Amino acid sequence: MIVWGRSLAVEVAKQIKRSW
Repeated sequence: MIVWGRSLAVEVAKQIKRSW
């Protein structure tokens, strides 16, 4: 479950970086 949460965080961070 921790891995899934981390994967989601990475995807969200990537999207945020792209938005910036």
